[in-house]
Amino acid sequence: MTSLFFSCSLQVHIQHVRRVLQRLLENQLFAKAEKCSFHNQSVPFLGHIISVEGICMDPAKSSEAAVPSVQAFISRCRRTWRRAREALLRTRECTKRLADRRRAEAPRYICGQRVWLSTKNLPLKVPFKKLAPRFIGPYPIVKCNTYKMKKGEAGFFYPFTFTDIAGIHNQSNSIMANDIHRLLNGHIIDGYTFNPVSSITEDDPKYKRNPILKDRIHCLVAVLPAITVSLMHEEVFAQMRAVREKARDLGIPQAIIMTKVDEACPLVKENLEKIYKSKRIKQKMDDCSSRLGVPMSFIYPVKNYHEEHAINVKMDVLILDALQNIVNFANDYVEAHT
Repeated sequence: MTSLFFSCSLQVHIQHVRRVLQRLLENQLFAKAEKCSFHNQSVPFLGHIISVEGICMDPAKSSEAAVPSVQAFISRCRRTWRRAREALLRTRECTKRLADRRRAEAPRYICGQRVWLSTKNLPLKVPFKKLAPRFIGPYPIVKCNTYKMKKGEAGFFYPFTFTDIAGIHNQSNSIMANDIHRLLNGHIIDGYTFNPVSSITEDDPKYKRNPILKDRIHCLVAVLPAITVSLMHEEVFAQMRAVREKARDLGIPQAIIMTKVDEACPLVKENLEKIYKSKRIKQKMDDCSSRLGVPMSFIYPVKNYHEEHAINVKMDVLILDALQNIVNFANDYVEAHT
């Protein structure tokens, strides 16, 4: 049995010890003198040192014991890891040299060219692989361009820019949705040439890894001709809806500019002021709204400049109204994220 006695002073401690020893004597219990220690200022107990200053760890117990077997095992693991890494690096270099024998430098394309694509690694929807064509196309090479509007003197511009990319045509002849998503986030720099079958990679010089607010798209605008809205394939609308949903998740406002309204309605062709009174134009806007999920108030019908030789005030009113609302949408987005 181990007993510890603590007291607030030496006199009180002596009285406590006498009482305990007297009680042991009365019950014929005895202690070995060589195992007893009296009037100590500090006592080791269960790996700790108890003293008048408090409780602390016993230095003799707290030192870490070296385990040779564990140290040797760790050293062997490190040597094995280094050797395995060196072997993998040598194998990679050897494999690269063998593969480079059959590789050639990729051709350089320019915007406007058309290319044929091999179907060897494309997941085509055909009943039998042997019936699939070897090449599909031709596909146009498109580009991402940014435009600014001049303001007064040369060298001065309005505080907004327009980023223009080719439209979505069909699943096999349009920009990939992943590229549009990255463009919305500001990862693609001006001048990038889109590939219709492969997305941009992070190693591309036109890829920006950490875009800031001014690099992002602040308002997504789709341009649709009024004469073909009802004739467009559902596959095209499905891709446009996917892009619109991505923009919605990012909080980017959206709008639609409906062009060629004069070709869609003879009444509007005669008098552009009746554009919002035309039932045919309203039907086109309603069809576009229902198929894309964009509210009617965010669809702006306009007439294109294509035959006019002078400025037409009625046409400018529609175009500038759409532009003003688009700029306001973008400004609201910037203020909300600043």
